Amino acid sequence: MPPSYTLTAEQRSVLLEALAILEATGLQRWAISGRSYLDAGRVFVADLERRTGNPWGIAGYDGVYLPHERQIWLNANSLRYMAPRHVAMVFLNEIVHAVTPGDDTHAEHEMYNALVRQLRREWERLHNRPFNEAGPGDERYAAWFEDSYWRKEASGG
Repeated sequence: MPPSYTLTAEQRSVLLEALAILEATGLQRWAISGRSYLDAGRVFVADLERRTGNPWGIAGYDGVYLPHERQIWLNANSLRYMAPRHVAMVFLNEIVHAVTPGDDTHAEHEMYNALVRQLRREWERLHNRPFNEAGPGDERYAAWFEDSYWRKEASGG
């Protein structure tokens, strides 16, 4: 794999924080699976926002799972700008695809949606604030929150 797609120490740190969030919100099984992909060197980064930024010419994704290669690819900008709890959602989505056998993407998405509801509910309980609301510890991600889908969703806009 070209070095440009390999996780940096900072990106790995963000993913470890995302896995810790999954564990803290009761999603240990999924955190263990994500950690196994991470430890096995099967998690990579690319620019998935631009067609010219990745080997497949795709655009508009935060993450992609390649079943034949057993690889999880994540958008480099998501790891740079998203708050770790949102990275946890992105990583969780790809972990669900990786762990769930078969071709029933509808079932995978239903499972993912249920897991995200648990993640959000437990995170809000632990932090006593809405999941998509910027707060203490989110200063580094302020620009992302200002322009994010999540903020617009939370405000109804």
